[in-house]
Amino acid sequence: MLEILGQLRTKYPEAYAIQMEHLFALLDVLSSATKKPFTVTGRISRENAFTVALCASEGLLTTKLDENGFSTNYSTSWQITEEGVEFKENLHGILNAELDRTNPTD
Repeated sequence: MLEILGQLRTKYPEAYAIQMEHLFALLDVLSSATKKPFTVTGRISRENAFTVALCASEGLLTTKLDENGFSTNYSTSWQITEEGVEFKENLHGILNAELDRTNPTD
């Protein structure tokens, strides 16, 4: 991923800026769900509808509470999944590495 971001940064700076904006939006939504599940009709869901939908489609967020052999229970809040926690941690590392590459401290 860092290689792709590096190529975008040098060859297509406008596409790079858009990609970074989307990646930070993903991180922000997943971080919000980690801190506290947010409602499906609340401000975070409304202001980040595309990102929430993407996260839900990819299995990073869910409203599913539990599942047994006969039924599934759902809530009215988005919660982060185990896959979402792992993705968030990986994304956080990638974005930190990219920021370190683009903003050297020395």
